[in-house]
Amino acid sequence: LKFKFTGNAFAIKLDKKIKGGEQHPLFHFLDDQGKAWSRRCDFIVFHLNRNIRVYCFEYKFKTLSIDGIISQLNASVAWYQSLHSTIRNYTSITKRLKLTKFVFSYHPNPDQYLDRDNKYLRKDPSIRHYNYDEVDNIKLEDLENNSVLTIN
Repeated sequence: LKFKFTGNAFAIKLDKKIKGGEQHPLFHFLDDQGKAWSRRCDFIVFHLNRNIRVYCFEYKFKTLSIDGIISQLNASVAWYQSLHSTIRNYTSITKRLKLTKFVFSYHPNPDQYLDRDNKYLRKDPSIRHYNYDEVDNIKLEDLENNSVLTIN
């Protein structure tokens, strides 16, 4: 997937695989084996247009493991909140940022997992689902998600 954007943006790949399909621990100083913090989404994108927006992206192919998606995105929100607190503590700068969560897939029939409008996960309506074809080359600012988390 490629996204367009106005302003500046950068992404952090949290779910990077190394040789053999293994992952580096998200926190190198903690035991990562089966712990909640070992979960993470694929990317966190920071987008500065007029304000800073934060997007948590999880990519799936033809499966939608809903409980896994929810825990990955929620753990990534916690990771971001930790980063935000660290920056605030070191700089004394307080910024209110908006964060949204998304899952993208090629699932042949995602309706069983989505609300009646086929946009949000039934189990967690803060997560917006898109088919890859709907968003390729879309602007970041045009991604729709009615559930915006404000990070103070």
